[in-house]
Amino acid sequence: MDGYELARQRAYENADPAEVLQAITAARARTLAIIRPLSDEQLGRTGHFEGHELTVKGLLHLLCSHDQQHLAGLHWLLS
Repeated sequence: MDGYELARQRAYENADPAEVLQAITAARARTLAIIRPLSDEQLGRTGHFEGHELTVKGLLHLLCSHDQQHLAGLHWLLS
C-alpha cells in the first residue's frame, strides 16, 4: 500500500479529525467483530500480504503495530 497516495486520495489534509477518529474506531470495531470468533486453528492459517507469507495472527500483529505507530506519531505531534 502506498500510504502517501491513499492520504492524497482521501484528502486527509482537509479532513475533520473527529470524523477521522470516528472512521478509524468504526473500522477497528468491524475488525474485532470478524476476529473475535476465530479459533486458534483459524488464526494459524497462512496467506500472502504484500509479498510475504504470514498467519492471520501475524497479520493482526501487523495491524496493531501499524496503529501503535500512528498513535506514537500523534503523541509526537501533540507534544
